[in-house]
Amino acid sequence: MSAFLGVDVPIGNIQQHGWNIVDIRKPLKQQKRQITERIDLLFNAGFDFLTTESGLSEFTHPECDLMLDLINIFAEHVNSTWHREAAIKVHCSTGQMCKDFLDPRTEEPINFNLLPTFSHSGKRVTSIIIIIIIIIIILCVTTLFIFIIIIIIIILCVTILIIIIIIIIIIIIIIIISLHLSIQL
Repeated sequence: MSAFLGVDVPIGNIQQHGWNIVDIRKPLKQQKRQITERIDLLFNAGFDFLTTESGLSEFTHPECDLMLDLINIFAEHVNSTWHREAAIKVHCSTGQMCKDFLDPRTEEPINFNLLPTFSHSGKRVTSIIIIIIIIIIILCVTTLFIFIIIIIIIILCVTILIIIIIIIIIIIIIIIISLHLSIQL
């Protein structure tokens, strides 16, 4: 049985003094270098997958153009260099709008949290929900496998116990017959 080990590192989320991929106050060129260096560091550390987060917190974000650039740089490096899926977690907050990105259904500005849908085609940015579903499926299959093994072990133990009981009964019968025969003699 094997397990996948991954890490979630936000692009620019600066909450709780957590480690993030870039310092969004730096020029884009430096941010791009930080993204590639930190992705390389994480995959070289042995992680199987890497997810990231959009925004600076649940309720704050940088300019939409900058965030989309950072998402594209992240996805491009993960996809092209490491040949893995890039996954991004978004929040469900309201009131954060990207005026330059319109919802194709309503022609209204989109919520910032939907920005990954505008990442370049060809850059695979997977929703974290899909990853969670895959992890749940893996856990269910693993749990089912362990459950089956436990059932088999229980059946084997019960079978061995029944065999031991039968042997004990046979021994008792032999002893009783021997005693009965010795009394008759």
